[in-house]
Amino acid sequence: SSLFMTRIDDSGQDEDRARACMMIRSIILLGNLNIIQQNNWISNLCKYVKVNGNRLVCAAALAALAAAAADRIDGRLLMQSLTDTLIPNVFEVLSDELRFGAESTVVQQICRLLVHIAVNPITADHIIRHDGLPLIEDILRQTRAGIAAGPLYKTQDSRE
Repeated sequence: SSLFMTRIDDSGQDEDRARACMMIRSIILLGNLNIIQQNNWISNLCKYVKVNGNRLVCAAALAALAAAAADRIDGRLLMQSLTDTLIPNVFEVLSDELRFGAESTVVQQICRLLVHIAVNPITADHIIRHDGLPLIEDILRQTRAGIAAGPLYKTQDSRE
C-alpha cells in the first residue's frame, strides 16, 4: 500500500496523533515561514514522526502546508524554501528506504503535493478542521494521475 495511505485509526496511535496535531497547530500559530525555519519546526516534526515512519511524509507535507497557509506566501517562494528545508529532511529520515530506489516516487509525490497546495490555497482553519492527514490523502488521490505522468521538473538540456 502507498506510503501516504496510512490508516489513522490504528489502536495505540491516538496519543501520537494528538501530539502531532498539537505540533502542527503550533506551526500554524507561529504563522511565519522564516520563524519556522529558524526554529527547525519542520525538521523537528520530521524527526518526531520518524518513529511512525509511514506518516512522515504526510506530517512533513502538512507542516509545509500549514506554513504556506499561515504565511500566505506564493508558490515559487514556497517551493524555493522547501527545497532547502523539507526535502533534505525527508531524504535524511527516509535514507534507508531511499537507498532502495524510492527517491523518484517519494520526491515526485512530495513535489506534486506542494505544487497542488501552492496552486490551491487551503486555510489553516481548514487544515485543523479536517485533522490534516485525511486532507493530505484526499489531495494525493486527486493527484495520482499527475504523479503517474512523470517527473515534475524538466531538465535544462532536454532535447526537442
